[in-house]
Amino acid sequence: MEEVPDSLLATDKPAAVAVHNENGPSSLLIVVDHADNLTPQAFGRLGIPESEYLNPIASDIGVAEASRVLAEALDATLA
Repeated sequence: MEEVPDSLLATDKPAAVAVHNENGPSSLLIVVDHADNLTPQAFGRLGIPESEYLNPIASDIGVAEASRVLAEALDATLA
């Protein structure tokens, strides 16, 4: 039987969640999923061809930048 890792996230990879404008005074919290196409190394590419990781199947193209602009405009925290 294969040993289960303590964490799916490798220590040399980016954090699972990025926070922008953490101390924004707005009562709004903006949460965005699929802002990047990273997957835990333990998952490989989930059977999806590398070429597909450039398409919206793996991430919403432009949503990361658009959500940062929105968070700045509203002075809200973005995760």
